[in-house]
Amino acid sequence: MKNGPKNVQKAPSRSLTSEVEQKLLRILSHDAFVNTGCIQLLGLDQIKNRIGKDWLKRKDKILDALAQIVSRRTRKEDVFFSKSDEEHIIVFASLTEKEAQFVCAKILQELSDKFLGHADTKDIIVRTATGKINGELVFQSTSLEDLLDSISRSSGQNTGPLEVDTTRRHAISENGKTLPNASSEIRNKIEQDVSVYFVPIWDSKHEVISTYALNCRFNAKTYFKLNDYETISKYLGTDQLIDLDHFLFKDSYEILQEFFINSFRAIFNVPVSYETLFTPERLQAYLQLCNELPKNMRKYLSFSLINFPPGVPASKLRYITSVLSKYCRTIILCCHDSIPQDLKLYKESGIRGISINLNHADQQVDHYWQELKQMTRTCARYGLETALLSVNNSDDLLRSRQSGFKYITGAVLGEGANIPGHMVHLSWKELLAGKKPSF
Repeated sequence: MKNGPKNVQKAPSRSLTSEVEQKLLRILSHDAFVNTGCIQLLGLDQIKNRIGKDWLKRKDKILDALAQIVSRRTRKEDVFFSKSDEEHIIVFASLTEKEAQFVCAKILQELSDKFLGHADTKDIIVRTATGKINGELVFQSTSLEDLLDSISRSSGQNTGPLEVDTTRRHAISENGKTLPNASSEIRNKIEQDVSVYFVPIWDSKHEVISTYALNCRFNAKTYFKLNDYETISKYLGTDQLIDLDHFLFKDSYEILQEFFINSFRAIFNVPVSYETLFTPERLQAYLQLCNELPKNMRKYLSFSLINFPPGVPASKLRYITSVLSKYCRTIILCCHDSIPQDLKLYKESGIRGISINLNHADQQVDHYWQELKQMTRTCARYGLETALLSVNNSDDLLRSRQSGFKYITGAVLGEGANIPGHMVHLSWKELLAGKKPSF
């Protein structure tokens, strides 16, 4: 990085590994990148000041939590590292300035909520690199409150679930009970803000579409393309994400009821985020919803665990899967863009399937597919089923089956539908020829 900013070059406490350094070299190829708004500084000075004399005692837990939150809310190609205990930098590879600011604001808000119990939007400050003076990065500060106002004015309408209402009580109280006056109000608002759609999943072994994954998109016009659950979950606060998970489960329950009434059969895969299941109180609140599902319907429901950080304690994961498995046929761990390494641990923790987003950009394609093939073989040895998501063309479709994935989904099967179909046969020959299911 001959002309790179000095601040970025320093080796922080979470040091720049050679892999991270290579990412930075690709992103910061010239000085003009500094002015794009994609270099963001996360300052923990507000949290440090609020915690006071306990900062040194709690610092390591706070920094570990920060790393986990950043991992969930950023992408594989982004770079995160620390200048000091109070200053941390994220270099976003592809986001706009507003998108990068918003992601960082949500990271700081989630961290503040976790360790301070509450944070006003005007106290959440994000700092954006705007240029360099004498080789040093210069940052401009923006509060989350001002950022939300800017987004609302630019979109010409309310930002829906992205707008942080610090006065609204969450639907779940401290003891895990549903607040009596919150459920219908929250449900009505979510129905206005998001649209649910169903993505068909092809079973390569039986050559049938038997499963439909619940997904959702954000309705209002924003700076962000919020067309799927995984992306939306990166922008929502914890309370809002929990509300969304509860809403999606109830929606899947209602669809299952309609299917049974009409003598249709299909399996529905429901996403549920780490934030919703992380504490015993939140898990218990979600299980109360699951308990409403009749036992004869539970074999038609599966769960996908979203945003579970790498390195989650095996004991916690095992406990979550043990109680959740009573209400479904299987539990799948979504590994997003990463090829998982801890497959034996996942199997021993009660996971029954692994899903991955196909993403061979910036990688040696043949080597990437070889790694996927090795992963499916290891999964087969441990009795784990595998699913490949985002399969969008015939070449990737062919290689996904050759690599041993049992379940395949993506644009090759269509973009999803507002109303799910029932189980339907679709041969490999038909799928390879471009035929898509009709609902």
